[in-house]
Amino acid sequence: MSKSKQKDFANLMETRCTTYEFSQKPVPDSDITKILGLGRLAPSANNSQPWSFVVVKNKEKISSLMRLYGGFHTEPSVLIAIICEPVGKHQIALTRGPVASMTEYHQMLNIGVVATTLDYAATYYGFDAALLSPEIDAANRILSVKKGSKAILLLAIGHHSEGAFRKEKERKALSGMVHWEK
Repeated sequence: MSKSKQKDFANLMETRCTTYEFSQKPVPDSDITKILGLGRLAPSANNSQPWSFVVVKNKEKISSLMRLYGGFHTEPSVLIAIICEPVGKHQIALTRGPVASMTEYHQMLNIGVVATTLDYAATYYGFDAALLSPEIDAANRILSVKKGSKAILLLAIGHHSEGAFRKEKERKALSGMVHWEK
């Protein structure tokens, strides 16, 4: 990886932050498609890719879904619901042998990876975002998610309202979380 690409990646990691107040400036469908295109490249256990996405632009549905999160954020221009799909026949290795007891764990890890990838993709394309965890059964009903699948996370995408609250990005010191083997 070139030094300029390394610098670009580091900048992306350092500048991404959660948005709490969105303006109503629209997000073009072409940009949503680009974000989803990068999201689908996320790694997953056994290359299972146990996700699908529902793009929500209907204001009433966005409002209903945002209420499930508790009203900590204003309504974005678009929500991407990240749906955890059941293990398919082509992923049978995830349900056998020693990993069988970890299938659900792997599914949740996979959803976290694709959600993070989508979040950073939105930032990369110049949008603001927030990851939200809805009440799953209610989100499933609002989105008409098929039985066996679960709306695990929502990614709110839009533009930050000018002058709105921005939480300071705080991180633990690296020295407090890294332990070298002895």
